[in-house]
Amino acid sequence: FGAVDINGIIDIDGQLDVDELVVSGVSTFSSGVDINGTLDVDGDLQVDDLNVSGVSTFSNTVDVNADVDILRGLNVTGVSTFGDDVTITAGGLNVITGIVTATELDIGTGGIDVDGQTDLDELVVAGIATFSTDVNITGLLTAGAIDGGSY
Repeated sequence: FGAVDINGIIDIDGQLDVDELVVSGVSTFSSGVDINGTLDVDGDLQVDDLNVSGVSTFSNTVDVNADVDILRGLNVTGVSTFGDDVTITAGGLNVITGIVTATELDIGTGGIDVDGQTDLDELVVAGIATFSTDVNITGLLTAGAIDGGSY
């Protein structure tokens, strides 16, 4: 075959094997699409449900207009701002470099690991707090009991 130019509808019942598919207009899929390689989208992508089973790297802004629920841990390098609640069920929050801003941050297990300064408006500790170096308190300290060390 040479080049084929079809200006109408193609109806194929069965499998179609194509080495390269170039689509210059709108494509509608009425069933699942399975991509076993890289997907490169230049432009807007709107997805109702997105399930990611591996590592996800975003080189630009990710805009989430609802709560974020992370089942395994979040590593942050750069600025991450969450307008709603962030829940991390397991794995903890690891801030490598950068800033994380959230209205509410709920960490299940795994803890929070921050390399650098952490600014908190309010910190409530329900269990034991252990500090491996000096603690600097510039305001009033109210405590039921302080055990060990010099103060």
